[in-house]
Amino acid sequence: MAHVTHGSGSVFGLLGQMTVFNGGLSKRLNQWKRFSETLSELQQLSDRELNDLGLSRSALRGVAWHATLDEAARG
Repeated sequence: MAHVTHGSGSVFGLLGQMTVFNGGLSKRLNQWKRFSETLSELQQLSDRELNDLGLSRSALRGVAWHATLDEAARG
């Protein structure tokens, strides 16, 4: 037999959880958009420009992701 030991059963509790979920989802979508834009900009650089920055094409995804996370931490 099932037994519930706790739970609010409140509509407001559910709405609160949905609001938190939607806020987190929105944050992730914004991060993904910034990552995609940053990666696109980096991919437009020539090999020579990347070399001047000390980057290789294989490192671009990681660089873009870290730049996105750093921006999120500051903002």
